[in-house]
Amino acid sequence: MVLVNMAALVICTGCLSLVCGLSISIELAGFINHAAWLLISAMDLLSGWVASLPGMVLETTDFPLPLSYATLIAYFIMLIVANQKPQRIGIRQLLLAPEILILLVVVGLWLA
Repeated sequence: MVLVNMAALVICTGCLSLVCGLSISIELAGFINHAAWLLISAMDLLSGWVASLPGMVLETTDFPLPLSYATLIAYFIMLIVANQKPQRIGIRQLLLAPEILILLVVVGLWLA
């Protein structure tokens, strides 16, 4: 979650840099770009450190690629359905979505 917030800061600094470069000062835009570069470097170091912790990365070299795409498509369909009619979604539907995704992953691992 920290990386998501840092990425948002990088995007904001990029937009601010564009505005500064077009209207205020190119030097200020360069300074802001350098700040974004520092954030991206910190994100790179942080992601490498987190990936080195045991249990943070699960390698699935034998996981079937079609099932990976099917799981992703099913997830997006669930998000679209939930977004289209949020008032019709109850607790049963909310609890059903993770179960379907877990079932797809378990079936994929079983087939591998």
